[in-house]
Amino acid sequence: MTELYADNRISADRRVAEGDAPLLGFVVGMARSGTTWLGRRLTDHRDVVVIGETKYWGRLYVAPGPSGTYTSEQVQGIMERLREHFATDVDGLGTLSQVSATGISNVLSAAVDVCPSFPSPAELFSCVCRAIAEAENKRWIIEKTPHHINWVDRIATNLPHARFIILFRDPEEFMLSYKHQGDRMDSERQHFYDRLYHPVGCALVWRGYARSIRLATQRHPTRTLLVSNDELAVEPDVMVTRALNFLGVDRAGTGAGGEDALTSNTSFPAGERPRLDSQDLFWMRWLAGREIRRFGMRVPQTSFAPWSIALSVIQLPVWAIRVVAMMRRGHVTAGVWRYLWRWIRPGR
Repeated sequence: MTELYADNRISADRRVAEGDAPLLGFVVGMARSGTTWLGRRLTDHRDVVVIGETKYWGRLYVAPGPSGTYTSEQVQGIMERLREHFATDVDGLGTLSQVSATGISNVLSAAVDVCPSFPSPAELFSCVCRAIAEAENKRWIIEKTPHHINWVDRIATNLPHARFIILFRDPEEFMLSYKHQGDRMDSERQHFYDRLYHPVGCALVWRGYARSIRLATQRHPTRTLLVSNDELAVEPDVMVTRALNFLGVDRAGTGAGGEDALTSNTSFPAGERPRLDSQDLFWMRWLAGREIRRFGMRVPQTSFAPWSIALSVIQLPVWAIRVVAMMRRGHVTAGVWRYLWRWIRPGR
């Protein structure tokens, strides 16, 4: 894999001063690739807090009006969604150690109070970041939403000083983790994830992630750091140091952390790793082979199993209906089909 680390470090203090906000950047990239682990390690730093999965610039993005600013009604709606997110995710990644689930509402209200009356998306997001950083007694903030990789151009345009740490995973390892992500959960949630898995969908998701990663690193080479899941597993401290250096943060402020934290979110806590089925490998090869080759990786090999492939085709419509229904319940602000098109569109 090509190393896309640009050694043009600009201190966090300088970029914050120029950008007038404590936001350093974003942890984005493939789900199931170590974004949670890296976020926790970065949060160990005495000056950094990572907030998790706001979806602000992606799935829950609200387009401003012709003037490029939000109305008071739009601001109110955005804040309500953020309150709901932080109230339910406050103990997850990007955990807010100083702010309770009930106290986050006051923090977000304080953010609105210091914002312009009609803020742009960047202004409102920066106000939220500043308020959370102050409440957490941290100097800098990083946002972690994996699927924001699909909207790097939007973020880069609105926040010209932000940087992107992009996590990447081998297609077979991604598919295996994606397929079994519910295995360590209770039976109800396991059933939920099992129903949402289909090899066609998984292959399309990996392809969509990979395509967005490739385009982001090509268009913004000095603002992106590409990190593989394998690198995190083999050299965790080295990769944390590299990420902090890339963001312009002194490594000295990092806590002890947990070297084994990378395994805490694994789909296989017992260490037993099942094998992918022939239809899994077939669809990954057929749908994502071109993108896999672009990254210089080995395309999955499997024997042809027509009956299992035919069965997966028969199951596809029911799975697609289930996914669309789930997305509609998830409040995709830009529209479900427009959002899904980012993942399934053909071509470059």
